[in-house]
Amino acid sequence: MREKGYRYHSRRNMKGLSLRSTVLTIPAAYAKQHSVMKKLILPLLAVAAAAPLAACHKNQPQVVDPRGPDPQAAALQNAAKVELPPAISSSVTFRCSDNTLAFVDFFQGGKQINFSTDKSEPPTHLTSDTDGGPWANDTLKVSGTTKKITYTKGDKSLTCKA
Repeated sequence: MREKGYRYHSRRNMKGLSLRSTVLTIPAAYAKQHSVMKKLILPLLAVAAAAPLAACHKNQPQVVDPRGPDPQAAALQNAAKVELPPAISSSVTFRCSDNTLAFVDFFQGGKQINFSTDKSEPPTHLTSDTDGGPWANDTLKVSGTTKKITYTKGDKSLTCKA
């Protein structure tokens, strides 16, 4: 049986080969031929890609000296000292005599508190001239300690325990 039309095999090599064996040998010969090309071309492409990158280091980057003079040094030395706000020393929930809750944040130093009767609303900030209260603003007055407070809002006065 003679087969025609295969470029990679001569007619002499085709004698005794079935169609199945030629179908398997043609891709193998093609792959073998291209693996040699891969071995030659890939290293050349890698060298060609690396060559432009080698030229990148000709210009040195700008170096910024962190020890240089500070342009705002004089302004910082003449600035007034800043006092940080006091930290919260304790947050206490109180149960009042009418069975409601009062939430108080006591600040360090004892001259400020945040007072609220509802957690969902922002607290009222109250101040005092002396350590330990009483703390007051226009509508609210609170006195006491972290164990027991008395607050007066309008004409209503309640005693609350922690």
